[in-house]
Amino acid sequence: MSLVGIAEFALQPQNIAATLLCITLVAVIHKRLTQSNKLPLPPGPPGNFIFGNSIPSAFAYRKFEEWTQEYGPVFTLRQGRTTTIVIGRIQAAIDIMEKEGAAVADRPHNISAGDTLSGGMRVMFTPAGERFKKMRRALHAHLQPKIVASYAPILTRNAKQHILDVIDNPNRHQDHAKRRV
Repeated sequence: MSLVGIAEFALQPQNIAATLLCITLVAVIHKRLTQSNKLPLPPGPPGNFIFGNSIPSAFAYRKFEEWTQEYGPVFTLRQGRTTTIVIGRIQAAIDIMEKEGAAVADRPHNISAGDTLSGGMRVMFTPAGERFKKMRRALHAHLQPKIVASYAPILTRNAKQHILDVIDNPNRHQDHAKRRV
């Protein structure tokens, strides 16, 4: 069979229809299998099948408020393969943290900010676990109200020096701002 014969066979309407039917069937079966073992998510606005929900780049908070009014204080958004749970009311956030604190304390792994820029030393980007607990304990001792009050003279002295440095050499203001306390 020549290349032209193969192309004519492949482009017949019944072959195209059969191929599309198979692709659709595989997609439906895959979706059912992947969603069958998950807990149901909160309701949310319907989105595009492929791209999910479109969030406006300007005044997104207005759209979130509209969705909160329509779907309740907790709702689901999908963007591509990412599913996001939005908590639209402070009381809902407090209730969730009080009831499910340990279960929801983790955060997604952020390679650029968590590993590359901070060398894995920022508590804010550290996933929940033993390392997070150790880092939090180490910080907690230095952030007690009485201890923090003792930092005031050092902070004041450095703030004054920063202002003097900027006045003396305004062209290097960014270098002056990099000074660590």
